Formats: sequence, structure tokens, C-alpha cells
Amino acid sequence: MIKIEFDPDLLKDPVQKAWWNDWQQRAEEATCAAVLAFEDWLDLPLPRPKFTHKFNDKIWKELKDWMLEHVLHGKCAYCETKAIRHSDHAEHYRPKGSVSRRLGSKWTRVKVQTPSGETIEHPGYFWLAYDWHNILPSCEFCNSGPAGKNTRFPLSGNSSHVLLKEATDPSSLRLPRNSRRPNFYYFHGEDLNALEGPTLIHPCDRVIDPRQHIHFEEFGVEVGDTERGIATIEIFDLKSKKLREARRTAQEVATTSYLLALTQAVKGGRAELKAKADSFIATYADEKREYSAAVRDWLMALQNEKF
Repeated sequence: MIKIEFDPDLLKDPVQKAWWNDWQQRAEEATCAAVLAFEDWLDLPLPRPKFTHKFNDKIWKELKDWMLEHVLHGKCAYCETKAIRHSDHAEHYRPKGSVSRRLGSKWTRVKVQTPSGETIEHPGYFWLAYDWHNILPSCEFCNSGPAGKNTRFPLSGNSSHVLLKEATDPSSLRLPRNSRRPNFYYFHGEDLNALEGPTLIHPCDRVIDPRQHIHFEEFGVEVGDTERGIATIEIFDLKSKKLREARRTAQEVATTSYLLALTQAVKGGRAELKAKADSFIATYADEKREYSAAVRDWLMALQNEKF
């Protein structure tokens, strides 16, 4: 997994900027429709049926296609696969329809309270269904395969999943959405992070770098260095045999080229060898290649042994 550096406010190409603004407008309209549907549902007399909403999946699919082409170099945001595991899903970091967390050894649907104190099954973070921060291009195995994420969204410690949240000072929040219930708001993902303490790594997080939590060793083996790293490896099945084999192959191919490059520079002495090694490893820093994190970690391990 790599850190994805992307900020739509920094788009310079006028064509891409125009596309983004148009997409953002349609996403906002769809978000307002989802929020209104839930607010109307809350106003229904009890007992009432379970809340459902028909999402416009075309909107996030358009974003997924755009992100794959312009940001992710055709790779899954989580496992970095282009072809072996890929069918181009749009993965919602916070699940849009329902939410599950682990209780003991089982995953169960999350229960939350409405502003009136009624306990309901979490309807999902529907107000983030069209938020670009919450949408990531993903392969089907990371998103919804038998061992994939699906509705799972684990939190750290005793934290609770949030639905509507009361706030006395909404000016301190980032883009809160009003509810008809006084002082209650739908929180933006970054505000939710502070409240919920999610353990899954978000590749586009402005602060967190996946490399602080996961590193890769020889043979494509992934290692979780923190609670977040361990949880992310589990939820997205980054330890699968086929994925490890693919990362191992990428490491072996890169190692052959790396050693050849050093052989060609051997006459220049230690300083030139070190510069050549640094230069070669830097070719994996732009993250365009498959499994670049696994390859880079392994090459840096080789470099540390040699230099």
C-alpha cells in the first residue's frame, strides 16, 4: 500500500478542472438527496421499515475511472494490483449502506442511536457515499471478495461508530451537514476520524503514511507494524498467497535489474555505487509500478546490507 498524494484544488489542467467541478456538483446534489431521504425516514411514525436509499452508483463509478487514470496509474488503492486481482470497483472507505464491527470472533452489524434516542442498525455513512475523500478505486478482492472489506469498519479500543452527532460549535468542524434536529450534524470524514478512531489505513489520508504501519520483506511478505497496519492487512487480505507471489515476482524482477545497474557502476567506486543504488530505488518512488511499496522496501533492505 502506498500513500496517495492528491488534492483536487491543485488541478491545473483546465479540462480536468472543469470535469472535476462538474462531477463535484452532481455529487453534491446526490448527497443532498441521500440526506433528505434519511431525514424524511426519521420523521416517519414508529414502527417504520428499515431505512433504504437507492444510490446513483454512476457518480462514484465516474470518479473511480477518473482516479484510476489520473491519480492511481491503474492500480488498486490498497494492494497495488493492476490486472491479477482487478475489476475496478469503487470502494467506500466508510461503508455507505451498513456497518459491521468485530465482537469477539464475529463481525456484527453496528447499532447506533438517533437524536431521539431510538436504537437502530447503522444505515451506513450515506452522506459520504459521494464524497471523493471516501471513494477509492479498488480491486474486487480488496473491496468485496470473500475475504475483502465489504461492510467491515473496525475502530480502535472502545470507540463508537457515529451517525448524527451533536455539536455546539459547528464552526470548528469541516463541512458539517445540517440535520432537521437542532444542533445535530452529519460529520465530514476527517472530523469522524477524531471521534471514531478507525484502524483501517486510508491511502489518501493527509497525515498518515501507510509506510508507518506496514512494511514488506523478502518473498513479498507483508508485516503490520502497528494496530492499524495489522487491521488493514487483515481486512483487505493483503496476506493472500497469490498477492504475495505477485509481490515476490515484482521484487525478483526489480532485484535483477538493480544488481545489473550496480555491476555497470562498479568501476566508479563506492560513492558511485551508492548513487546508482539510490537512483534505481528512486524509480519506484513515483508509485506508478505494481507493488512499488513491496519492491522499494526490499531494495532498500538490500541497499542497507551493501552500504
